[in-house]
Amino acid sequence: MKLFLDEAEKLFFSKGYENTTMDEIAEKAEYSKGTIYLYFGSKEVILLHIILRGLNLLINVFSETMNTQVLGIGKIGVIGMAYNNFMTRYNGYYEMITKVNQVSYHDPKNEEVLKILFQKGAEIDKIMASALTLGIKDGSVRADLNVDLTVQLLQYMSDGVFQHIGNISPEKEHLTKISKEEIFTGFFEFVNNSIKS
Repeated sequence: MKLFLDEAEKLFFSKGYENTTMDEIAEKAEYSKGTIYLYFGSKEVILLHIILRGLNLLINVFSETMNTQVLGIGKIGVIGMAYNNFMTRYNGYYEMITKVNQVSYHDPKNEEVLKILFQKGAEIDKIMASALTLGIKDGSVRADLNVDLTVQLLQYMSDGVFQHIGNISPEKEHLTKISKEEIFTGFFEFVNNSIKS
């Protein structure tokens, strides 16, 4: 099973999920396509397993990073930096994670892995919520914040900003009025000023 995922992951990262076929995965793994279908059922299920790998890595990165800060506001800041670093260092996983919305939520073959992915998403929410809650308790974060809403807003805003930065190619960066670095720094300043007490 790991062999299939390893080979599929390499192909998805290099060619793209949409451009990779089950035949290619089977050829790289040196197994029949039927054997892969026996284990996974569909290419979507393979994608979900690779997304799961990425989320597990992201959770580990968040957990390790948070331990470097004492105050809640500091923990939120390093989580944001860690997310940006994850997108840069593990871009293949990030690209796969963004494809989760293309997966059929009604396909019975996907149910088992989707359930685990939702649990992992809840873990990420819990990590962020714990940092905000700590910040409210230690006085570094505004006490009037709705923690659950703020977690969702931070995730949506981060995704939007980081995707925008990722879409600015080096050859086009000189055409923009504001550099990637300025957008990145400005976003974190904006978030910090919005939630700090």
